[in-house]
Order: sequence, then structure tokens, then C-alpha cells
Amino acid sequence: MDINWVEIQKSQICNNDDAILYNEIVACYKNKLYRSGYLLAWILLIESLKRKIIELASLDDSRGKTEWQLIEQMEQNHQSTDCQITLSAKECEIISDTEFTTINSLWQQRCIFAHPYMQEVKVSDLEYIISKLVDITLSKPLSLSKKMIEERLDEIVNSPHVIPVNPDEQNNFIKQQLVLIKEKHYPVLYKNLFFYLSKAREANNNTIAAFMRRYI
Repeated sequence: MDINWVEIQKSQICNNDDAILYNEIVACYKNKLYRSGYLLAWILLIESLKRKIIELASLDDSRGKTEWQLIEQMEQNHQSTDCQITLSAKECEIISDTEFTTINSLWQQRCIFAHPYMQEVKVSDLEYIISKLVDITLSKPLSLSKKMIEERLDEIVNSPHVIPVNPDEQNNFIKQQLVLIKEKHYPVLYKNLFFYLSKAREANNNTIAAFMRRYI
């Protein structure tokens, strides 16, 4: 065991709620309860992805809302949602295709480890899922992909009624978007903003043009 290692992993966690449950995983790790720790780590992974899907839905992201409705319906029918949450996270581009494959392998191990008579859970098993848990979701704040940035701006242009009338509300609306956009995607953002500004000016669409200038 390496107690310092699990604490270093904890320092990378972005969300306070995630950090609280992570402490329970650490407790399992310290007390050599590797099976319990593995199952807790799986729960935290799924709940972290689920929270990000809900957050997207709350921001009126079309894919986020669609995927959350699927998950919510399954929960109401008392069905297992773990696999659907993973698939929905991929559909929302919260995780990559490679991460989706990794999570599927973790799911298979989780199913085996859930039965104590099947296989011994080693410290290396718990350390592996902890490292993937932190790397895939806990250390990453929710952000928009290039495609999602383009889709959101396109939606604004085609549905201008979503733009708040009040300038202060417009500022808040824009800030909510910017929080989810990584600096590396700023070139894509600016390219699209200037494109839509130009198109709006050509069409004498003052509402869209003013909003794009404010966003820029």
C-alpha cells in the first residue's frame, strides 16, 4: 500500500462531494478492504458521470437532456442504470471512446468482485480503479467539446428567443457557457462567433449581431 499515493490522487479531485466519498474509498484502502473499496470506487465513478450529465441537462444542452431523460426513466422503473450512464456520458462527449472502453472493463471486474466467492481482490486492483476513476472523471471539470460549442452557437442563431433581453442576464448566460469551455477551444469559439456575427450583419439581424459582439 502507498498511503501518500491515495492522498495525491485526492488532491486532483475537482468536486467537494466527490472528495467526501473518495475518503471512504481511502478508508477501505487503509484497512485492506479492497473489495469494498473497489465497489465504492465504481459507485463514485458512475455517480460522478451522472452528475455531469444532469449538469449538462440543466444548462439546456439537447443531448444532456435526452440522455438524462433515458436514465431518469430507467431509475423510475427500478432498472440498473450503470451501463446506460456510461453510454450516455460517451454520447454527451463527457468521456472519450477509449475511456468508454476502459470503463466497460472496470464494469466487468466490478461484476466479478461483487461476488465474494468468485475472486480475491488485490491492492493492485483497487489502485487501478482509483487511478482510472480520478483520471477519467474526478480530476476533470465538465467542459464542452468542439462539436458541442458549435451546436450551442448554432442553436442560439436558429432559436434567438433563448437569448435574454436584459444585458445583465445576457452576461450571465454567456458566463455559464464560458465556464464550460476550455482555453484550448477558444480558437473554435472565436471562429464561430465571428462567423455568426458576419452573417447576422449581412442579414441586418441586430439581435444576433449585438449578442455575438457581447459574447466576443
